Amino acid sequence: MTTKKEDGESSSQAVKLIGTLENFIPSADFDDYFERAENFFELNDIKDNTFKQKLIVHYIGLPAMKKLQQLLYPKTHKEVTYEEVIEKLKSCFSPKKNRIAQSVEFFKRTQNEFEKVADFAVEIQALSKHCEFGEFLDKALRDKFIAGLSNAKIQGDLLNSSDDTTFEKAVTVAENLEQIEADMMKMKSKQEYANRINAGQYSRRSRSKTGGQEDGKRSQHRSPAAWSQSKRKTKNRDKKDLTCYNCGKRGHFARNCWGKRNMNGLMSSDDEGGPVGTNSEAEMHHVANHPLFRKI
Repeated sequence: MTTKKEDGESSSQAVKLIGTLENFIPSADFDDYFERAENFFELNDIKDNTFKQKLIVHYIGLPAMKKLQQLLYPKTHKEVTYEEVIEKLKSCFSPKKNRIAQSVEFFKRTQNEFEKVADFAVEIQALSKHCEFGEFLDKALRDKFIAGLSNAKIQGDLLNSSDDTTFEKAVTVAENLEQIEADMMKMKSKQEYANRINAGQYSRRSRSKTGGQEDGKRSQHRSPAAWSQSKRKTKNRDKKDLTCYNCGKRGHFARNCWGKRNMNGLMSSDDEGGPVGTNSEAEMHHVANHPLFRKI
């Protein structure tokens, strides 16, 4: 923004302002906005109140501007001084706060869960703004800070501090203790994780070494019921894969073989193409022993 600097001899010189001011939000605190405006004026070396007044009226925005016109009526902002404009805006948007209510809110404030020590310190500083502690402000901040800490260990360490400990020093000590505790928790968490990993690897190695031995022990100490079940499985398996030790054929056990050895050591069978002995008596006995013959 380029404008004219209305300050004595340099009023005719064009000035390029550094930075800018945002519009004022009516729901905000005008004291904070005014503090920012004063800093803007100092940054641009603006000392003339008339020029300050024009900048304030220009930057506050339309809603605040309408409210200012209502507060100044029947006059306008051009007919009053800079001080009057600021006073009207403060009375409307920054009314004087009740000191007792502000003090109660200050003393009731405690550190919230997961709130950092530094954030808690800033909050109680802001609450003390309208408490009017005067020269006792630092001690009030220190005592309230220690009393409102949620960490009992940090609070206990600060309670042993000397009476000349300042609020700033107490905050610094608390921040250091908070960081140390956080670092210790991280180290403990990493160590527990490493222990779980190592325990899992050791367990897997132990199982791989003792797995075969345990399987052997389980087979040796098998219960009678397990042996009976195993024998049933063997009995019921496919007989096509079995070979008879008596006749050499597949499909049956030797104890169930229909072909019996004759007196000459030759095999006799009722199957076609099977070995048949020369002794007719043996053949007769063989046929006589056939289960089908018995049924007939």
